[in-house]
Amino acid sequence: MLPRYYWITEMNGYGRAYREWLRIPDWAPLPFYGDHGVLISSYLVEHELHNNNKVFFTFSRSRYQALKASVNNKKIVRIPCPWIMYRRKKNISSRLFNKIKPF
Repeated sequence: MLPRYYWITEMNGYGRAYREWLRIPDWAPLPFYGDHGVLISSYLVEHELHNNNKVFFTFSRSRYQALKASVNNKKIVRIPCPWIMYRRKKNISSRLFNKIKPF
């Protein structure tokens, strides 16, 4: 397995979802940087801004619009949330989640 160059994109199960959606093998590093949770901030933090990658994935409409207007050194791409992509690819119905009671 090769090192995970953009480790933040691998967090919270997003790496697995991205790999399924884009058909990237587990041994290959993901070739982009992106959100690693639900974020509404209108800026990129230091590690997001200063890395060698030229592409940044976000799945928030408002964040996308703000970043597109303010970030010049990266291509900002809006995508569906990785968990939603994974659920759709695996045909997991949202009705299943409605039946789950946390307590």
